Amino acid sequence: MARLQFTGHSSWVGKTLGLPLLLAGIALLVWNEYHQMRVTRLYDKAEASLTVLDDSTRVNPDYEGRLLYLNGWAHMGDTVADPLYGVGGRFLAVDRQLQYYHWVQHQQRDEYIDRDGQKRAEVSYYYQPEWVDKPVDSEKFAGNAPEQYHNFALTEVTSHKTYSAGAHMASLELHHDLIDSVPATAPGSVYIDTHTPAFEAALDSTTHHGTVVCHLLGDTIYYGDDPYQAHVGDMRVIFSFYPECHAWVLAQQHGQQLRPYQDSDGYWFSFSRFSQEVFEPHDALAQDRWGQKMLRWTLRILGWLMIVWGIRQLFEWFVGLLRRIPILGPVFKMGLAAVAWVAGTLIALLTIGVSFLAVRPLLGIGIVATLVVVVVGGSWLYRRSHPVLPPPLPQQPMPQQPMPQQGLHGSAPTPPPLP
Repeated sequence: MARLQFTGHSSWVGKTLGLPLLLAGIALLVWNEYHQMRVTRLYDKAEASLTVLDDSTRVNPDYEGRLLYLNGWAHMGDTVADPLYGVGGRFLAVDRQLQYYHWVQHQQRDEYIDRDGQKRAEVSYYYQPEWVDKPVDSEKFAGNAPEQYHNFALTEVTSHKTYSAGAHMASLELHHDLIDSVPATAPGSVYIDTHTPAFEAALDSTTHHGTVVCHLLGDTIYYGDDPYQAHVGDMRVIFSFYPECHAWVLAQQHGQQLRPYQDSDGYWFSFSRFSQEVFEPHDALAQDRWGQKMLRWTLRILGWLMIVWGIRQLFEWFVGLLRRIPILGPVFKMGLAAVAWVAGTLIALLTIGVSFLAVRPLLGIGIVATLVVVVVGGSWLYRRSHPVLPPPLPQQPMPQQPMPQQGLHGSAPTPPPLP
């Protein structure tokens, strides 16, 4: 394991990401409200069309597009076989999975403030070989990784899942998404016939006519010198088998097929339930509704925090100018942080309110109107409690009148002497 360290300024990165983070938070809030509106409509339609299927021996055209609840055996159609190795049998599906023993880059980041008050980051990278489901491109390692951490694969094999054509439940064909919910057999519980022509031809091609060492371990094919001492570049192919089983299912009738429930407008979100244990259909719908509500609030909080953090990073441009001032810098930074929280909260609420104008007009109008009343009312109360007094008028000097001179005992004033 090796560790590489890099040191440099990190504040400019946050400043640069401030505006994109702010816009991303707004976009997340808008998408979240639109998506959850579509999800709510889907659940409403699904629950309204819920039909408990008793007689499942034939396809009833009246149930087209409905959410069906039924129990029975999920049966295979044709026997299934992996197209490369020929491995298979009487299963609903066979899944070929690849794992690679590759170098994986890990990053550790430590931030600190230097003597000049600048925020710096010390980034270190270290590398470890690990089993991964997808090949790791070592050319994309950050920090100019040494050539010794180069990844490669001993042979060219890809993952692939093969489904039984005509797999069905009752009189309806099973969609692939429902077959994916079938629990696979435990590793090593299925015997693989390694003496078939297809398997021998696959080994010959994948080992490049024997130039790559290969080992067979139960339902795993290991490409490498020693399966008990892995080296970078080793690969292993693992097979999973999906057997026939009895299950309780919530799914939509679509023609001759049983598939996850989807809205008629083709929106990507769908709902289904496939379980080998009995469940109540209304409870299953309620559980999924609750999960979507939790997701909605999680994304709302995440979008709100992204907006606040984006505004704070934008303020860093101003804070950096005053950071070196001993007293004013920290005070100014705390004030801008408070402003960021207030402004971010108002922007988040306004974004949700405007989004509701499209999906829930009455609620959207209520939120926007409430925000307007709060902002306008708050500014009015502030002006009322802090009235602005007019500037004082300038004082004019009073003209001085000559005082009349009085005689003794209140007699008439003595006239001025004649010249």
